[in-house]
Amino acid sequence: MSKFKKLVSQPLFLPIFCMILVMAVNIIYDVMAGNFAFNFFTISIRNGVLYGRIIDILNRGSEIAVLAIGIPASVTNFMQSIGVTLTNRFLQPYGTDKVAAMGIALKIIMISVLVMVGFAFGGQPLVGYNYGAKNKKRLSETIRFAFLLEVLTGAGMAVVLGAAAPLLVGLFLKEADVIAVAQQILRVQLIGMPFVGIVLASTCIFQAIGNGAGAMILSAGRQGVIFAIVIFCASKLAGFSGVIASQPVSDFLTALVAVMILLQWKKKEFAK
Repeated sequence: MSKFKKLVSQPLFLPIFCMILVMAVNIIYDVMAGNFAFNFFTISIRNGVLYGRIIDILNRGSEIAVLAIGIPASVTNFMQSIGVTLTNRFLQPYGTDKVAAMGIALKIIMISVLVMVGFAFGGQPLVGYNYGAKNKKRLSETIRFAFLLEVLTGAGMAVVLGAAAPLLVGLFLKEADVIAVAQQILRVQLIGMPFVGIVLASTCIFQAIGNGAGAMILSAGRQGVIFAIVIFCASKLAGFSGVIASQPVSDFLTALVAVMILLQWKKKEFAK
C-alpha cells in the first residue's frame, strides 16, 4: 500500500496515467471502427509540419499549461479594477473629497507595489529552475530569500512613504483638509505592504512551480473575493475607518491563505 501511495504521489503519475488511458480508448475505438489499431501513434509530416493525435495532445496540453499559469496575471489586473470600483462605491457616502484622497493614496502606494512586483517576478526563473532540477535545498533557500526580500521591501517602503506622506500628497493636492485625509488613508493602506509582499512572492512561486490553482486563488482573493467580503463587513462595523482599512485587512487574510497553501505544498513536495 505504501509503495502504491508513493507511486501515485509522483508528479508524473497523473499525466502518464491519463496518456495511457487516452491511448487505450483510441486503440479500442480504432479496432471497433476497423482501422489500424495503432493509428494513435501515427505521425506524418506535411509541408514541414507534424500531424498526428499525439501531436494534437501535446499542442493542446501546452495551451492549457500556458493558460493555467498566465490567467492569474490577467485575473490580478481585472481584480484591481474591481477593488478600486468597490472602494470608490463605499467611499461615495462620505464625500467626493474622500474619493479623491483615496485615488491619490493608491497612486502613491503603486510606487511600493511596482518595486515589489519587480523583485517577485525577478525571482520566478530561479524558483522554476530549482524546482525543475529537483534541487530542494536550493529551492527552499530561494523561497525563503524571496519572502524575506519581499517582506522587508514592503516594510521599508511603508516606513519611507509613510514618513514622506505630507510631501508626496502635497504634490497632487492643495486643499489642507483633503491633504490630511489623503495622508491618513495612505498611512493606513501602507500597513498592509509586508503582507502584499507575501502574496506577491507566493503568487510568483506558484506560477513558477506550475500551481495555477494556488496563483488563481491569490489573484482572485486579495482585491476580489476576500476584499469584497472585508469591505462590506468593515464598512458596516466601522464606517469610513473600516473602508480605508479594508485593503490592509484583505492583504493580511490573503497572506494567511498564501502561507497555508505554500506550507501544504511544501510538506507534500519535500516529503518525497
